[in-house]
Amino acid sequence: MTYWFVKSGKPKNISFNYSEALHQQTQADLSALLLELETWLQNYQQHQIDFPHRADCQPKCPYHQFLLDKATIQSDRQELIKAIADIEEISI
Repeated sequence: MTYWFVKSGKPKNISFNYSEALHQQTQADLSALLLELETWLQNYQQHQIDFPHRADCQPKCPYHQFLLDKATIQSDRQELIKAIADIEEISI
């Protein structure tokens, strides 16, 4: 497959291999991603569940540290609640 880019001056082209099998795989991948996105959106709209954060985006995500800190705070809060629940009740 060849794409041509024409601006004022000399036209440029990029060629790459693209088969029916690769097209079908790309379609399947995009369909799966769209379904996942639709599920996340529905969960957000109906249950106020935040969209998930991808662990593999750390090098380029400006929110990575914020979300990491938020997850740590949530984890600490859950541990504190569990620790309080484990305290034996005493009668007065």
